[in-house]
Amino acid sequence: MRLILPILLAIIGVAAGGAVGYMYKSSLMKKEAEIAKKLKGDKGEKSKDGHKDKHGAKDKDAHAADKGKKSKKAKAAKDSEYVPLGRKLIVPFQRKSGVKAFVAVDATLEIGPGEKEFVTAHEPKVVDAFIRTLVRFAATGAFEDPSRASETLDELNKELYKAASGVLGERVRGVLIANLLTQDE
Repeated sequence: MRLILPILLAIIGVAAGGAVGYMYKSSLMKKEAEIAKKLKGDKGEKSKDGHKDKHGAKDKDAHAADKGKKSKKAKAAKDSEYVPLGRKLIVPFQRKSGVKAFVAVDATLEIGPGEKEFVTAHEPKVVDAFIRTLVRFAATGAFEDPSRASETLDELNKELYKAASGVLGERVRGVLIANLLTQDE
């Protein structure tokens, strides 16, 4: 009887966690679908000449320029794929005060269309480059000052992009930091 209760609680916990994760993922997918629908939909009003005009602009050149900007942004978003790294990057380091700490990072790569298979095949090299970058970055004391968190994140993003580009070349368009955590041991 003593073994059944912990096992039963573990099963219930795993099932509840899975259900929450499923609901969270489905709500995110709904939000993404809504955003995509808003981006695709042209809810403009018709102008005097019968053309849709979202901003009510009467100048056709201004309308065409605005439409060109939107199509470039939409095309760039369409042309990118995102590959989350399959593992959290965790690097130990020692603070200047002597306290041992670690930094954990979740990263996603923004790549061109059709490059996902190549990037996935080279993920171990990307992870290695990212960990080496994080070790160097932590050694500089970059994670010491919480007031510089925004600047630190920008610098880290640039360094991770350089590391990814060193492995993947022009296939990588950006590195997105999904989560960053520093914690003392």
